[in-house]
Amino acid sequence: MLSKYRNNDISASETPHGFLIDLDLAKYVGTSPNTPSSIPGSIRRRTGTRLFMAIDILEGTCTRHSWRHDLESFFYVFIWLCVVVPIDAYPEAQSIFERQWGGRGAASLKYKQVTKQDAYDDMMSWIPHSMKGGVVERVVWGWRGVLFPASVRDLGFITGDEGRDMKEVYKDMLAVLDKELLALQ
Repeated sequence: MLSKYRNNDISASETPHGFLIDLDLAKYVGTSPNTPSSIPGSIRRRTGTRLFMAIDILEGTCTRHSWRHDLESFFYVFIWLCVVVPIDAYPEAQSIFERQWGGRGAASLKYKQVTKQDAYDDMMSWIPHSMKGGVVERVVWGWRGVLFPASVRDLGFITGDEGRDMKEVYKDMLAVLDKELLALQ
């Protein structure tokens, strides 16, 4: 469906739709960006599912919620789904991810998993056999490269907007997905 939507190939019966969520985190946009009502709730209270929070939100080092945090969270949701949902998933995988990503030290562990190859390999070892060596691993690898570029990983700074253009990052994320979807055809 995503591919059809992007290529403007949708018939009237396939009209895409979506859901508007998290209105409790909506922010008032006034004339002064420093008013307390313009500070997003997720930074003030860190609401959301801890397992999927972006690293610098977990660390409390950011001053505002950005598009980059949403993409990083989506990255973690995608990995979790690929590890926990398949029929041949390891029985202990969900509890291990909940302990690691939901507990104390989650930010530093995630940081290691996206910056250090051995920690990344350990995380990916939980992907079940049905998904090994295929599209899922290549998408995760590609998105890791987009969200945490090697040049930035080498500097030890990987979170936040990093001065990157939002549209370019989204375009790069979609390019990884499109490449793998084309390989399936």
